[in-house]
Formats: sequence, C-alpha cells, structure tokens
Amino acid sequence: SEQFAYGAIAGSFEAMFATPFIVAKNALQERRPIWAGDFPPRSLYRGGLLNVAATAPVNACQFAGAAGFKWLVPNKDERELTLLERLAPGFVGGAAGALVATPTELVILHQQKYGGELRPTAINIWRRFGFSGLFKGTVLTAGRDGVFTAFYMGLLPWGKEQLRERFPGWSNLVLTTVVAVPTGIASCVLTHPLDTVKTRMQGNLTPGAFTSPWRIGKEMFQRDGLRTLYRGVIPRGSRMAFATFILYLFQERQEEFFARIQSELQMAGTQ
Repeated sequence: SEQFAYGAIAGSFEAMFATPFIVAKNALQERRPIWAGDFPPRSLYRGGLLNVAATAPVNACQFAGAAGFKWLVPNKDERELTLLERLAPGFVGGAAGALVATPTELVILHQQKYGGELRPTAINIWRRFGFSGLFKGTVLTAGRDGVFTAFYMGLLPWGKEQLRERFPGWSNLVLTTVVAVPTGIASCVLTHPLDTVKTRMQGNLTPGAFTSPWRIGKEMFQRDGLRTLYRGVIPRGSRMAFATFILYLFQERQEEFFARIQSELQMAGTQ
C-alpha cells in the first residue's frame, strides 16, 4: 500500500506540470496547431483533469510493480545488484502501468483533438470501438513506459553511485539533478518513435486502420524520414527530464521509509 501511495503522490504532482507539454507533443505528432488561440489558454490544459487523475494510478502501478518484482531478485540484500537486475524491476513496473496509461492517453488525445467534455468523449469511444479501441497501442505504451521506468528506477541510482564516488562532496540534490535530467532526456530519445507511432494509432480508431505499429513506423520513415518519428520530442523531453527528477526523489523517500521499517522490525525482534 505504501508503494501505491508514494507512486500516486509523485504522479499527481508531476502531472499538474506536464499537461501543456503533453498537449504540445500530441499536436506536433499529429501536425495540428498547438494552441487554439483562446485566452486564458484553456486549450493547453485540455485533458489535464484526467491526466492528473490517471497519472496517480499509473505511477502507483510502476512503483508497486517494480517493488514486487524486486523481491524476486535472489540474495539482493547480500550483494551488489548488477545493472540488469536494477533495470528489470523498473521495466516490469512500467509495463504494468500501461494497462492504465493506454486508455487514459487515448481519451486525452481525442479530447484534445476534437474538443468536448471528458465523460462524453470516453463514453463515445467505448460505445463505438469497445475494449479494443480503448486499449489500442498497449504494447507500444508498455515498451515506452517500461524503458522510462527502468531508467529512473535503475539507471539513475546506478549513475548517482558512480558520480558520488568521483565527487563525494556533492549534495544528494545536486547529484540527483545532474543525473536525472540527462537520464530523462535519454529515455525520451530512445522511446520517442514508439510514442509517435502510438499517437498515430490512437488518433484513428477506425476498425482496420493503423493496426500494425511496424507498418505505420515504416511508412512514416519512408515518407518523411527519421525526423517525422521525432515530432514533439522537445516538449516530451522537457516533461520527462522533470518527471525523472520528481519521481526519483519520491522513490528515494520510499526506499528510506522501507529501510527504516525493516530496521525497526529487526530491532524489535532482537528484544
């Protein structure tokens, strides 16, 4: 339950910042105007309520899934984990969160694209396209979020350890910032083609249309080159650099909490 709580709090905080970046990213990927010209610019926050509400359970699944999988690593408390053993729990947790992220992002995309209220948009998609429509692009979401979560839960702390050995005088906050920002950007660059293809798939729910991620990506690359697969990478990269920093800080607090609980239980057992 604590993993869910930490993940939910971290996800909600990050999502409040992220909505305009998501709007910009989706618009660029679909070649739509980013801003509708309204003032105050409510169009830049379209889908924000659902984003905040849904990001909490998504990150909760990531935290809990990663923590659960980590328990399966043999002798983890008696030795230093390999980099692969650090990355694997995060990837599993991130992939598990895709079951919540996929329908959420699809509804947000259609609300941003066509306007309208949140509830009617979701109901209309369900009635017209059913379960398969709501979960279109799940595999791509799982791959994208698996890599992102593996990076901030596994690669980032490993990088901090390497940097701390070289610069022992740096504070924890400085170390986290120096490692988190490039880690978030790197995960964005690595996974952005998956996100672009997913957005194209979810933007057209017509049965039989855009069903093969490989074919969609291949056609986009042949028509417009590699740059088309990286449309929207700047707003998404900015968002992910911030998200990596925030989510890792909450992960650290979670690990400190469980270490303290375990220590107290051990002390109580010896008394």
